[in-house]
Amino acid sequence: MSLSTCVVIPSYNHERFIGEAVESVLSQTTRPDQIVVIDDGSTDNTREVLRRFSSTDVVVHTEENRGAHAAITRGIDETSADLIFILDSDDRFHPERVSRFVDLFESKHDLALAGSWLDVIDEKGRTLDLKKAWKNLEPWPVADRSLTFLATEDARGNLLQGNYLASTSNFVFRRAIWERYRPFRPLRYAHDWDFALRVACREEIAVLPEPLVAYRVHRGNTIRENQLAMEFEVMWVMAAHLLEFLSESNAAGSDGGARRDLLSRTLHSVQTFGRDRLFWLMVALANRGPAGAEEFLALLDPANPTRRWLTQEMQ
Repeated sequence: MSLSTCVVIPSYNHERFIGEAVESVLSQTTRPDQIVVIDDGSTDNTREVLRRFSSTDVVVHTEENRGAHAAITRGIDETSADLIFILDSDDRFHPERVSRFVDLFESKHDLALAGSWLDVIDEKGRTLDLKKAWKNLEPWPVADRSLTFLATEDARGNLLQGNYLASTSNFVFRRAIWERYRPFRPLRYAHDWDFALRVACREEIAVLPEPLVAYRVHRGNTIRENQLAMEFEVMWVMAAHLLEFLSESNAAGSDGGARRDLLSRTLHSVQTFGRDRLFWLMVALANRGPAGAEEFLALLDPANPTRRWLTQEMQ
């Protein structure tokens, strides 16, 4: 029996792009069984654009602005399909994306989450570059690639190195995995990476080596808003998953050489933006038992006093 599919489109103030995003889903060679748009309190003409699709199979829900993480969670909960795709409202799918991933997940029964290479496009849809997972276009400079996971074919290790999936638009995962690892946490810049690492530390992940989604770079990209807040979230995500990554890694067996290589590459791969002491403090908080875990999760609130102090120390 073929896997049923759904595409969830979280939308916020993308009147210029949302129509193209929805059309790219409707134009799939294998039409998804469900298409759900969650408009996250848009204040532009996004809702007017979405009315164009009222005669199609697209279901649109509107809610007050709560952030992309909440919109995606709501969208998934509105669906019942076996295989979940996400498409941010400023990106677009390749026509074969759904069919290619249905084939992949039907052939690999243990596969939990997957993505593909990406076409990087500009505001007008013109191709800027091709992102080949961890092979190129790293999110931050790396002093010596040979010492890091970038020099390996380790999909899990490279995901700790950085979010090579780049966007929730590049996420495909089974509903059973969603129920096991839900939800997307309230991270503004790294909710996608956090969820992917939560899955990858314990499950099988894969990348199709072909560009099946177009990731749009434009002035309104969320990641461009606040560099300091973005760096804080990067360190938070790495701190949250570091020890579990080490304990669950396939290299953590009896082979002492493999274990040392894992530890060495991990040390050279984690990104602290030159704030090592603060990072290891966050690692300690994340792994201090239930009380520490609660304090660590509280750091996701920008108004949290400890987060404000840590942010001041980062400056």
